[in-house]
Amino acid sequence: MDTENKYRAVFTNPKAKVSFIAPTILTGLIYLILQWFVTQNIVDSIFVGLLFGSTVILVFGLSSMAKHVTNRGLNFFSSSMDLEAEKEIFGRYQEYCAKILHFPGMMIAGLLYGTAVSLTPFLFDIWPEHFSLKLTLAVFLFAVNFVTGAAVYSLVKYIEQTYKIAPLINIDLWQANSGKTDFLLSMTRKMAVLASVYIALSLTSVLFSLIPINSIVISYGIFSGMILLSILFITPAPVVQKLKEEKIKMLNDLDDHIHDLLPNSYSDLNSGDTIELERMKSLLELREKIENLNVWPFKFKSIVATLSVIFFSALPILVRTILEVFFN
Repeated sequence: MDTENKYRAVFTNPKAKVSFIAPTILTGLIYLILQWFVTQNIVDSIFVGLLFGSTVILVFGLSSMAKHVTNRGLNFFSSSMDLEAEKEIFGRYQEYCAKILHFPGMMIAGLLYGTAVSLTPFLFDIWPEHFSLKLTLAVFLFAVNFVTGAAVYSLVKYIEQTYKIAPLINIDLWQANSGKTDFLLSMTRKMAVLASVYIALSLTSVLFSLIPINSIVISYGIFSGMILLSILFITPAPVVQKLKEEKIKMLNDLDDHIHDLLPNSYSDLNSGDTIELERMKSLLELREKIENLNVWPFKFKSIVATLSVIFFSALPILVRTILEVFFN
């Protein structure tokens, strides 16, 4: 099996998607049905439904990430790396895929993160009179956060591997929006959208759950915000740094050329060569154009829009916490 199919099969195969989503749906339904038979009521169906939706979004997001890495990774390595031998290029590509889409590592991270979050019903003593509901809710939370842990692992490895290959990336300032940078920067944009939607659903779900709003929940919201910020600012940093260095170098070179053309006195300016003056004008215009080039993969308003999703999703939790502290 070639590299592309080897790593894509784990996440893009329909059976693989079902294997990630099914445990969440199954355990969630069992929890709701058991809740009905035990209490004759279902008090947190919206909470369960929102986590259903967030899990499905996350699984399809992982699938999209796997396709992106395997479909476009080899072309990126062959066109953007300071590598000559075809064997070395393919080896780097294989290593990149293997590290980011490392199935055993993702499973271990999922198990650890899922287990940690599954303790929530016991820490907050949810369903104190019904151990069966407490246990079923714990299993459901484990299933949901197993997928989350796997996704966070891939994100961390993506950042790590991107920084590792950064010294080999060969791009210049005029390629800031070219195919050479599109592989990394479009991946950043996709992950930012995925993370913002997932975090928004997760935070909103807490409002409809039996989980009390306390410092632990607020800490989770802060942790989620940090993940999104790391996607927005840390993941594109290697490419941005390369472009920034190139921008500074070009500006310094232009400054030297402009300085050489500057007249020594006012009389020299009046009697200056028209050709030299036109050349200086062209260089100044070029300098202004380079100065205004944006080396980041997105505009400021896009960052504000993404962060606003998280802020307004967390706002009801903050309002509820404030009201409980001062008026309860």
